[in-house]
Amino acid sequence: MNREELDYIIQEGESYLVEFKERVNASLAREITAFANASGGRIFVGITDKGAITGVAVSNKILSQIQDIANNCQPAVPVSIDVFDKISFVSRQPSHALCLAENLLMVRKAPGDATQETTQETTQETILRLIREAPSITQKEMASLIGLTPDGVKFHMNRLKEIGLIRHEGPTKKGQWVIISQAGETS
Repeated sequence: MNREELDYIIQEGESYLVEFKERVNASLAREITAFANASGGRIFVGITDKGAITGVAVSNKILSQIQDIANNCQPAVPVSIDVFDKISFVSRQPSHALCLAENLLMVRKAPGDATQETTQETTQETILRLIREAPSITQKEMASLIGLTPDGVKFHMNRLKEIGLIRHEGPTKKGQWVIISQAGETS
């Protein structure tokens, strides 16, 4: 990274692959996982959403805090942290596994776009609630109750299976859904 490249990135602004954060805070975990679940990208800490450089006091404490945030995602998200002129930037390649932050599935669509995050969060919570209420519920029944197409429910169910939150036990037509808790126990 050099000054010319940084100036160009700031001029172009936030994008599908670039996020600006004024400081390290709790929302960083969501940004890291959103990038990991999409195409990867870079998060620049020390730049406002409008592109003003505020800088951060880069210290081992700040760098450790960023690394801890990435490590506390589920699963831990490997990141590369670099520093240029009081600006830290976190780089992340796309992940092969879905990653959660605060038990939420986050997917990057566009800068500042929480629509995808909110929609997935709400739909998946609804699916989990329906499974708790009726473990033998079918995807077709869920689709009718939620107001999605069967393919929409299948998409969210596959995401929940991929991240290890649910599994199906028993025969296809007579089995039931099981919610897997954080520690691996079933509920």
